[in-house]
Amino acid sequence: YRFMSLSTVDKSQIAETLKAYKETHKITLKDLSTLTGVRHEMLLAKELALLGFNVLYNLLEEEPDDSDYIDRTELVGMQDVNNTFLTGCYNLEELDAYLYKRNSPDVVFIDSLPYFTKDFDTWMAFKKKWTSKKNGKIIIASGHAEGKHPSTEMQKRVMYDCKMKIYVSGYLATCKGRTIGKNG
Repeated sequence: YRFMSLSTVDKSQIAETLKAYKETHKITLKDLSTLTGVRHEMLLAKELALLGFNVLYNLLEEEPDDSDYIDRTELVGMQDVNNTFLTGCYNLEELDAYLYKRNSPDVVFIDSLPYFTKDFDTWMAFKKKWTSKKNGKIIIASGHAEGKHPSTEMQKRVMYDCKMKIYVSGYLATCKGRTIGKNG
């Protein structure tokens, strides 16, 4: 089980992005049943890259040269977005420094939050800095869950702080946030 928490400046930006993701997605959730090992965040990263966002997939649970990760990127077809998609392995300090650079990514996927930081206040400072109107980044963090709930207290606090929460179980992604639709 995994959850994704999205933090951004503008709620409408997330809603529009996810709407475009749903409308233009080449691989449906039904099709995912045949794609074992594909994480939903990888599919979302591809769609954001196709929409013109520069995307960084900050891979912390495994190495970029791991055969499972390579197979997953090939299966999803990440080579289609090689100009706007980048994989890295940055800790918090390195990612913070990288995002200051010119032409840094618009969207950052953190896979996964427990490997990135264990301190909620550190996370909040990072998130506040990069999702401000001045910097305008979209931060998407995945985490681990026990059942339908985050596995640690820190991840639970991050989930409650974020504007949108997506619970992923098997091949079903469910929005648990308050930002899309009357029930979304």
